[in-house]
Amino acid sequence: MKKRVLSIMLTLALTMSCFAAMAVPANAAGTAADLFDFPNTSGCPQDDSCPMYMFTDVELDAWYHDGVCFCLSTGLMNGMPDERFGPNEMASRAQILSILWSLEGAPLVPVAEGFNDVFDNDWYYYAIRWASANNVAGGYGDGFFGPNDAITREQMVVILWRYAKLKGIDVSVGEDTNILSYSDIADVAEYAIPAMQWACGAGIVEGVQGRDGSMFLNSKNNTTRAQLATVMMRFCGEPEMFEETEQTEPAATVRPLPDTTMDNLQDAIVAVSFAQGDVYVDDTGKLQMKAKIYTYDKYDMVDIALLKVGDTIVTHTGEVEVTALERSATGILYVNGGLENGGFDLVTDDSGVFFETGYSDIKSWYQVGEATIRVSADFGGRDTSDPDAGEVILYPGSFLVGEVVNYDFTPHNTTIRIEGGQVMELTRVYMP
Repeated sequence: MKKRVLSIMLTLALTMSCFAAMAVPANAAGTAADLFDFPNTSGCPQDDSCPMYMFTDVELDAWYHDGVCFCLSTGLMNGMPDERFGPNEMASRAQILSILWSLEGAPLVPVAEGFNDVFDNDWYYYAIRWASANNVAGGYGDGFFGPNDAITREQMVVILWRYAKLKGIDVSVGEDTNILSYSDIADVAEYAIPAMQWACGAGIVEGVQGRDGSMFLNSKNNTTRAQLATVMMRFCGEPEMFEETEQTEPAATVRPLPDTTMDNLQDAIVAVSFAQGDVYVDDTGKLQMKAKIYTYDKYDMVDIALLKVGDTIVTHTGEVEVTALERSATGILYVNGGLENGGFDLVTDDSGVFFETGYSDIKSWYQVGEATIRVSADFGGRDTSDPDAGEVILYPGSFLVGEVVNYDFTPHNTTIRIEGGQVMELTRVYMP
């Protein structure tokens, strides 16, 4: 331990003068206050107008109010799907990189180092690819990145420090910051010392006071979402210091991703609707299904992340100019005032794509055509739509010929899997 402390002291002595450990107000040298244009969120009345109000697990007068309110108001962080923010839940490595990637404008970068636990359908895929390509964060050296691992305080500080240098922020404030007075200085990894000096000197992180008055960095402790929000507020600087800047980026056109057409039904999984009599035995004794085929407009998450006022969104009904745009704390995108004001809402799910939703929070399906498709002899039906059944109902194709189709088979709850031009499987799920 003595050798460890001496090593740290030598490292610090080479880079700084010995000042007492101190916190510097946000917007001091070393922060990103001059880089970003955020709305003014200071002076929040902490009532039902606060973006935190909608979450069931936060206190409006808690110590983390300013940080969480700032991150929700600026779109840097969102809540959970179940009306929680999770202030005391651990922040992950992927979460902080997604925040910085968003600050950077969600850029697409050439393929960087690949990781065995990061896949192209993960919501954080592009953020990690960007971070790796720009040396903001790396993996563990064994081919793994650990995107869902909790991020420690020193890891968070190192990532922010690297990002600050990438943006050309002057991090030299760390050279004149003494962190030797912290009681747990020996716990700080040697590679993290310059970053920790900078973070302390710029007022981005502060120590924690123990019962005996000693100050601790808690560098190896995991970071909570509330702590991350507070650190991001300090890193970005006080909101009132920012001035509005004119939007100079050229307008873009966002188009839907390629999807189901009547020309690619040989091998596909599609949403359908059919009624009584639409599944029948033809003159040759073969089972046929006459179905209406549906799809919905879906958009790449990166395109939506970059969407701005003045852009155009292409839908199946035409082109829509974006005249107003609002992002909710839960990730809903209200375009042109949202559905209730004549516009529309875009939401996302586990698939990582955005889609338009209707009043019942379901996809806005539209019909692309109608087809009669042979039902395979190996057909299998799965029905989970009867809440009283208590289990999945399995049935053959012949089961669809008869009164069973008096049930509701719609694109909201019914899909079929087609292989080689034949219906191999039907799945109907319960829709409350």
